[in-house]
Amino acid sequence: MKNAASYCVLFSAICFSFGGLFYKVAEWNSLAICSARSIIAFVVILVFLLIRKHKFVFNKNVVFAALANSLTAILYSISNKMTTAGNVIVLQFTMPIFVILITTIAYKNKPSKLELRTCFLVLFGIVLFFIDSISAGNMLGNSLALISGVTYALYFIFNKKQDSDPFTAILLSLVISSLVGLPELLNTDIVNSSTNTLLSVVGAWITSTICWTSSISVWLN
Repeated sequence: MKNAASYCVLFSAICFSFGGLFYKVAEWNSLAICSARSIIAFVVILVFLLIRKHKFVFNKNVVFAALANSLTAILYSISNKMTTAGNVIVLQFTMPIFVILITTIAYKNKPSKLELRTCFLVLFGIVLFFIDSISAGNMLGNSLALISGVTYALYFIFNKKQDSDPFTAILLSLVISSLVGLPELLNTDIVNSSTNTLLSVVGAWITSTICWTSSISVWLN
């Protein structure tokens, strides 16, 4: 199970990386892409969970997890248009470090020496990232990507609560992110969009849906 979870994180990073490339190619507004992929992903994942006869749960921890996950998706979408896809993935997947920091500060969990050394090295790397981004003009994009790492960490922390349900949280987060980007999607000329743009939007949807369903499969098993 532990190995499966590790492979899931690796697979998610790969999927998100390809998703970032699709965002670069697509000519739509980033929020429009986020809304479109969220709407389709909601339908696919809802059908998947209904087939599994999953019992949905609604409480404050589910809502907080959903808000954190939707913010992660929105920040991921925006930052991909403002900095490189590689930077977005590296900064977003600092998430485990923020999990350690937040649980240490908020819940008084004592980190191991290995966790402390890892935190120090990652934080040092983040500093180098921002020194480089100042000269490259990607400061805002990198900042948003880093914040998405924090929101991603909060998503996992709220899902660790005993009364939480990650599957309901995912569906609710897709509803939120689709509604946030819906005005931009409605203002998008979908019919006259280029083939490359439409294929890129579909690609962004496929990679994100694969990422979420692979995570769900690990959790259900």
